[in-house]
Order: sequence, then structure tokens, then C-alpha cells
Amino acid sequence: MTRRGEARFAVSPNIAHREIDGRVLVLLPGDSHLYAFNEPGRLIWRAVLRRQKPAAIAAAIARRFRIPLARAERDVRDLLDDLLRRGVLRRV
Repeated sequence: MTRRGEARFAVSPNIAHREIDGRVLVLLPGDSHLYAFNEPGRLIWRAVLRRQKPAAIAAAIARRFRIPLARAERDVRDLLDDLLRRGVLRRV
């Protein structure tokens, strides 16, 4: 990953989130939908909570799902970018 791989992220303080029975559930302010992550998303979410760097998250995803590192990096970057854009995450 590029320099972005060195950034760290945290959940924005106004976001309600819980993990129940292995499912990560997220509620956005002003939104009536409850969002749930798939398995890779859950692993990425947990890593964000531990303030892991995106490069380390991508490496773990690549190993866990036996996919090329470049694909894992792209998938992690895409999810983090989406969550940043929606205000779910913030850079720390």
C-alpha cells in the first residue's frame, strides 16, 4: 500500500456499533438502516478498533482468505475510504 497504508483510523464518536453473536452492526446518525459487515468486513472493523494500520490489515486479510495481497490492499482501502466518506471512521 502507499502512504495511506500507514494511516490509522478510529470509529467516529457519534457512531453506534456493537458486535452481537459474531456480527458487527453499525447505525449511522440520521439513518434508519442497521448495517452489518460480512466476514472480511468484520475482520477489518475489529482491526480498526485495535488501531492497526491498513497495510497490516490487508496482510492479515490476504493470509486469512488466501487472496493476493494487492487484492486485499484494494479491498481494505475501498472499505476504509467508504467508511471515511460516510463519517463512520476518522483518521487518528
